[in-house]
Amino acid sequence: MQQKKNQTNLSKLEALLDKGKKVSKSSWLCYCPAHNDKTPSLSITLKERRYVVNCLAGCEYQDVLSAAGLESKDLVVSYKLKATHIYTDEEGKQLYRKKRYVPKKMSIELLAGEEWVEAPASKGYEIPYTLYNLPRVIEFRKIIFVEGEQCVDRLNREGFVATTTGNSG
Repeated sequence: MQQKKNQTNLSKLEALLDKGKKVSKSSWLCYCPAHNDKTPSLSITLKERRYVVNCLAGCEYQDVLSAAGLESKDLVVSYKLKATHIYTDEEGKQLYRKKRYVPKKMSIELLAGEEWVEAPASKGYEIPYTLYNLPRVIEFRKIIFVEGEQCVDRLNREGFVATTTGNSG
């Protein structure tokens, strides 16, 4: 029951974002539900795993949430794993894996002994980037180069050989 309530509240937040204007990769300017807004004045920014809400016209934080039918805990984002893509060298030895989450987020993990460890490039990890699906790519003369592992997997299921660089982020 709690999960259904959180989904409903997430829909309320999404409704605010849909009526607003995206001003950057993780920021929106929306109409504030706490006052009669003629010009978008509600700033919503996704920072880490939380939406930060601020009315530039001066409405109190709690008033904005109440008017939107939200609680503070509704602004915390919980990511669900959507897919894991393993990158290998030409012999099939696992080098790293990319994990995709919903809402959109990616992480890269390196194999350290028997365990996978998160390896953000910002922390100085060197990722041995390679083509996705490399052993099959080497076997065939004709390959399809696409954007994203999902496209590669789909084409491979349909009998084609495809690859991507996978490091667009």
